[in-house]
Amino acid sequence: MSYFTIDDSLERLKNISSIGSSLVTAILTTFLVYYNFYQMSELKFMGFFINPVINERGEVKSIAEEDFLEDRTYQVRTDVYSIKFPTYVKKVRCKEKPLFLIIGNKITNLGLIKANINEIRYYMTYPKHDRPFVIEKEISLAHEETEPIILNFPVDTKIWNYTLKGGTIVLKFEAISTTRKYSEQVWIHISDDLKLIEWSESRLMLFLIRLKSMVGSLKKNRLNTN
Repeated sequence: MSYFTIDDSLERLKNISSIGSSLVTAILTTFLVYYNFYQMSELKFMGFFINPVINERGEVKSIAEEDFLEDRTYQVRTDVYSIKFPTYVKKVRCKEKPLFLIIGNKITNLGLIKANINEIRYYMTYPKHDRPFVIEKEISLAHEETEPIILNFPVDTKIWNYTLKGGTIVLKFEAISTTRKYSEQVWIHISDDLKLIEWSESRLMLFLIRLKSMVGSLKKNRLNTN
């Protein structure tokens, strides 16, 4: 056997060893990533919904127009929009002025281990910023389980001195676990007569609604002048 043959064999062994080492490293890395993911809970808010209601003889009743309600229920539909592009703006119309709004969201656990929530905090960041309305609430969510988070607004508390009226409200829901905080904001626009309520998780909503209102006013002025 020549010197060059031995040298080639050693080179092949080095290459095989290098490939084997890389493969082992990749497997270990994948295992560690999967293990870390498995050890994490991942909470996520699923989207806001709003239901305008009144209190009729001690019973809370939705006053949304029929077209905005799910069939044979008092649940407001989530597939009705005033704007769809460049962001989704949901809406609901009322048959009469609401006494208060049921504002809710659902939180789910996308992680593979159980998530434990200890506290829910509600913030109003506009038109004024008050300290949060806090509820101590023990919630335990397994993988893909959900839990509704509900706020009756205006809140019956001295913390937020606010009455329901036309204009813009910005609210934030925050769920607090032992290690992390998860939050979601919603921008809500209420018409002056309280009959139209629009909302979105995007700040862009307010600009689009104002732009839409300006375009509508321009069209009306043109019709009146003609």
